[in-house]
Amino acid sequence: MSKQSNKISVPSRWLLKALSERMQADEQHERGAGIPTLMTFDLFKTMIEQNRLPIQATVIRHPDKDDDEIAFDFGEPDSAVGPFRILSPPKPK
Repeated sequence: MSKQSNKISVPSRWLLKALSERMQADEQHERGAGIPTLMTFDLFKTMIEQNRLPIQATVIRHPDKDDDEIAFDFGEPDSAVGPFRILSPPKPK
């Protein structure tokens, strides 16, 4: 797992387990990979809290390793991604 300012890379096996809900966010480490899964979930949570959506996903092949990586590139913050709020009109004086 690695993170740059707008990019998160995760092992493809980790992603598949997370998407299939076989992995809980409070697991300590991915078996055999030593990946702090709670931290990885937090990185994705941070992106959504910053109103950033993925704009590209790339498979990074590692033929000499047991697992490939998926790299997500995230866009700039977008206010349309954040929660919708209805502002109440000002109270009359």
